[in-house]
Amino acid sequence: MAKPIKQAEHVARQDHHCYLCGHTISAGDLYLAVTFRALPADGWSGIRYAKVCRHCRGAEFCACGDCDFVIPAEPAERTHELKADPIPFSDVRSGRKTCEVRRDDRGYQVGDRLHLREYDRAWEEYTGRECIAQVTHIQRGYGLPDGLVVMSIDVLASNVVPAAGAAQGEV
Repeated sequence: MAKPIKQAEHVARQDHHCYLCGHTISAGDLYLAVTFRALPADGWSGIRYAKVCRHCRGAEFCACGDCDFVIPAEPAERTHELKADPIPFSDVRSGRKTCEVRRDDRGYQVGDRLHLREYDRAWEEYTGRECIAQVTHIQRGYGLPDGLVVMSIDVLASNVVPAAGAAQGEV
């Protein structure tokens, strides 16, 4: 029985074909990359990689007849409210920082939005500066410790509330 090892969403860099239905996955489209392993009892052995298009994502099971791995239904877009320390927060807003490393305790997915709120740990309060970023890629495993996730992000919007002290001309 073929078993899924890993599933992750990616953006296609070039045209591909869906493993399940044969639809074209065009460059720039989101697709589900599935890595699965089979044993000789399955009629073949080794590791296979499959690309699954957005049209087939809603299917509960793979319909290819060659395997029985489960393809989850596409989750609804969600917004996660997160605290961010001042320096990394500023780097995200400026575009210098394009990823977030977080505990993988919320089921983050490509397409989710991160509502980042700058938090001053010394004063134990929010500064009022916020930004919204969209998750464009998810990385789990591949050398990362269990329980951590790296998310590539694009900033969609941010407010321009000055940091504490900036109103008095302080830096």
